Amino acid sequence: MKNADSSLEIFYEKVALYYSDEKILPNLTEDVGFTHVAKQLESGAWTSKLSADEDIEHNTLYALEGNNGNEYGKVKQILKKPCGFRGILVRMFFKIKSWF
Repeated sequence: MKNADSSLEIFYEKVALYYSDEKILPNLTEDVGFTHVAKQLESGAWTSKLSADEDIEHNTLYALEGNNGNEYGKVKQILKKPCGFRGILVRMFFKIKSWF
């Protein structure tokens, strides 16, 4: 499924695709394209791998867009797929925990 939003949904795993429409070189007509992928954790936060040794956790997808919206590109698409029973239970726990 695609065109999902970034909120935590109990029955789904989500990934977000970042896209940059900047040109690779000034004289080229092709965009950079897809630049980055972030995965939603069961808690609703997002995780990203920024280099070979750096994994970060961020609360919003827009944290990686930076001030100008072009550090990692902009969120172009959020995809989701059904998760398994364990994933549903853990997401339910975090959803209920957020109410308190």
